[in-house]
Amino acid sequence: MKLSRLAAFLILAAGLAAQGHAATQKPAGQGCDRPPPPPAGAQSAPAGERPPGPPPGEGKERAPGCGPAAGADGMPPPPPDAAAGKAEIRAEHVLAGGNAVWAQREFATRAADTSAVLATRGAKLALNQISVRKDGNTSSFDASSFLGMNAALLANEGAALSVKDGHVLATGSGANGAFAHGSGASVRLEHVEIRATGDNAHGVMVAGGGTMTLNEVSIFTSAQRSAAIATDRGGGTVRVKGGSWRTTGRTSPVLYSTGMLDVNGGEGSAGDSEAIVIEGSNSVSLTGTELSGARNGAMIYQSFSGDAQGQHGRLAMLGGALRAASGPLFFVTNASADVEVRGSTLEAVSGVLAEARADRWGRKGANGGHLALRVAEQTVQGRLLTDTLSDIRLSLEQGANWTGSAKGKVSVQLGEKAVWTLDGNTEVQALKGADCESGTCRNIRGKGHVLRYDVVANAWAAGRSFALEGGGELKPALP
Repeated sequence: MKLSRLAAFLILAAGLAAQGHAATQKPAGQGCDRPPPPPAGAQSAPAGERPPGPPPGEGKERAPGCGPAAGADGMPPPPPDAAAGKAEIRAEHVLAGGNAVWAQREFATRAADTSAVLATRGAKLALNQISVRKDGNTSSFDASSFLGMNAALLANEGAALSVKDGHVLATGSGANGAFAHGSGASVRLEHVEIRATGDNAHGVMVAGGGTMTLNEVSIFTSAQRSAAIATDRGGGTVRVKGGSWRTTGRTSPVLYSTGMLDVNGGEGSAGDSEAIVIEGSNSVSLTGTELSGARNGAMIYQSFSGDAQGQHGRLAMLGGALRAASGPLFFVTNASADVEVRGSTLEAVSGVLAEARADRWGRKGANGGHLALRVAEQTVQGRLLTDTLSDIRLSLEQGANWTGSAKGKVSVQLGEKAVWTLDGNTEVQALKGADCESGTCRNIRGKGHVLRYDVVANAWAAGRSFALEGGGELKPALP
């Protein structure tokens, strides 16, 4: 969800700083430029969704990014929603420049394509002990996702909007709860409750390089394609401390990153989606945060919709927990990923810790997943799975213990005091750090299973066989 080139906004008419009047901002040109479409054969699909085999028409839904996304038919994404280029940013209550504090007030609008509150042109607006009601639908999902049109609360053009002790209810389609658009624009929310019930209506969102700070904010979204915390085209930064976040809609993850999300504490759940989605070369960092997803724990991918650049996502977890009710805990497709986990609780009902494979996105034959997974100071369990286009490199560091097996292109490195316990027969490519000098591999517990290794990738083993601690054998792969 990247913003390529937004045309400059027309200057607001003088005198709009007074509250209580509608304001309009109109881009001079197209508001949703796309880069050249991907080569024939590229696919994109609704962000945050990875069905095992989409039924006919499944991929025709609109992605959270720019325009409806192509599905499994291999067609490139269609052109952006033309309405985005003609979007007018309107609001019932506007501060255009200057400073103001609006306290103990109610703000509401029922108008389509209209925000309840807008801070713009470098304004600094503080809202204290307020309630906001935003009804009315958007006429352009692109303009809502890229510019913040129809959001309940909106800051743009370098403005700073802060809210302390408030309630926000947004019922319209494309009605995000709070939105920061553009470099220099910021939104800060403290002790705020947000409820968004429309399609493509995220709890909070940034785009075009905006920033958002959340302190003990609770968010609930109930419709499809409505993440709790998200970034869109052009990315941005969201920093979160504490709070709770829940989504129940289809393809509505807790966290969706096309920028940088830094979350400290708090807990969230997705009732019909991944807990975390990272698109392109972007990141999510979690410290002491507990998240759960209905479909996978975290997905790292590239849709080629033009909303996120690059193909190398990053996820870091320190403490906290990540749980998946179905699918792998970590899933990577059409991208490379670095995932680092330290002292966290990891649970996958499926028994699959990580999977990397081709799926519905990218050019067929070149759209595998490549995962580097580092685990330290904890115990993990589950299988590692890849297809022929993909690979997983697992590093067990600083006393990590893994119980599991592998299928596909998997390499394992055992660090100091790390232990691998097999739960099935397994074959690996590179195996590093195995303590087999005595003739028995003391840091691999076989439990009667056979572990086979690639002879070429493991010159240290010289084609020999070794006993495994607790029974079993390390042997060369069959020719």
